[in-house]
Amino acid sequence: MTLTALIVLVVLLALALVVVARTLRERNRRLRQVEGSVIALARSWSEDGSSRGRICAAVQQASRAEFALLAEPNRRGDALVITATADATALGGTELPMDGERSLAAKAFLSGAPIDVADPGEVPDESVGLMTDHRAKSLHLRPVFREERIVGVLCLGWRERRVALESGDYDLVAVLGDEVARAIERDAHVSLLARQARTDELTALPNRRAWNEAVTTEMARAQRTGQLLCVALLDLDHFKAFNDTHGHPAGDAHLRRTAALWRRELRAIDVLARYGGEEFGVLLPNTDLVKAQEVIDRVRGATPAGETASAGVVAYDMRESKDSLLARADAALYRAKHAGRATTIPA
Repeated sequence: MTLTALIVLVVLLALALVVVARTLRERNRRLRQVEGSVIALARSWSEDGSSRGRICAAVQQASRAEFALLAEPNRRGDALVITATADATALGGTELPMDGERSLAAKAFLSGAPIDVADPGEVPDESVGLMTDHRAKSLHLRPVFREERIVGVLCLGWRERRVALESGDYDLVAVLGDEVARAIERDAHVSLLARQARTDELTALPNRRAWNEAVTTEMARAQRTGQLLCVALLDLDHFKAFNDTHGHPAGDAHLRRTAALWRRELRAIDVLARYGGEEFGVLLPNTDLVKAQEVIDRVRGATPAGETASAGVVAYDMRESKDSLLARADAALYRAKHAGRATTIPA
């Protein structure tokens, strides 16, 4: 081998070592990035059920994507709903048909296989807007698995054309895709705990905590809109005697049945809550006092098992505090009790 050839060989080896070293440094950097993202996500327990959004942001940042979003099946199972996004907030709540011929997200969900797209002309109509509106020229869609069940689809978009993800990006998205599945589970658990904390276990109605929140909300709405608001408190008559005669299991069943029948007499916008014991609260938005009394009389008339109830109903004066409003309703209920029960007293 000549000296020149040897020099060329040494230079080529040196260049190769430089490329290898640079590749290793980049690989290590990406691995640290993945590690940091996973650690951050592991600590990102969310009390408000927003883990999905934070993970989408982490996936977007780690993969250097233009946007990241998560789509999950709706309750009917006939569409995918975008439930979380990073830099694509306008798409939140968008429904995509559960049709693999019309939606790439649906295709990935139904097939269980990742999809890479580098040519918008090959994308079904429902997905073209998703790409072009956010300046994406390539997409990667990855089914999200939880215990071998597909629970959603993670979608990433880039400005540059990519035929497929590089191996480092592929591994990164795969790792973070697992975190998306855990986020879905965490958020569902948080949502369940939140509902349980605001729901009466016996009747499945809003409990006193939820009632107080609803009263505050409706008072603020009435002040903002100028619409009328009425509040009623109802109490089952002689409930202690009912329990003593029939037993506490029968008393519990009576409360459940009463709640179900009373709820049927109210509008969807009305609030029926278990205020405590055998006492219930009703919020009647956009209702005057005369109409409210008619509604509460109808509710009382639906009391099952031949039992009766008493009620006090008041109209919000737009100035008083919540405590004052509820105290007036309670005073009206007290008067109804002392007027012989089985009646509604307005105040």
